[in-house]
Amino acid sequence: MLRFKGTDNKDYTMHFYHHMETVPANPKKKKSVAHKRPRHTTCRIKAGEEVVSEAIVTCCAKDNFSYLTGRKKSLTIALDPATFDRETRRTAWHTMLKF
Repeated sequence: MLRFKGTDNKDYTMHFYHHMETVPANPKKKKSVAHKRPRHTTCRIKAGEEVVSEAIVTCCAKDNFSYLTGRKKSLTIALDPATFDRETRRTAWHTMLKF
């Protein structure tokens, strides 16, 4: 959970969630077993208990999952210019990059 203050003097919190997906065993390989790996990243921005913005991004099955890339892409979508002004978006990015 990351905290930042907006230009409207509200205290915001960012939460990132990484959802696991079950991958079935490959029938063409003898030693292949079913396993879990992350595929979805959710960024939820709250002001107090109210959810102000939320974004979910999904990694393609052929790509390697990256926690940092998922966070960056979901934060980009969650920080909608219609909801947050430029200075608040900048503060949120600085907070996330320090993390």
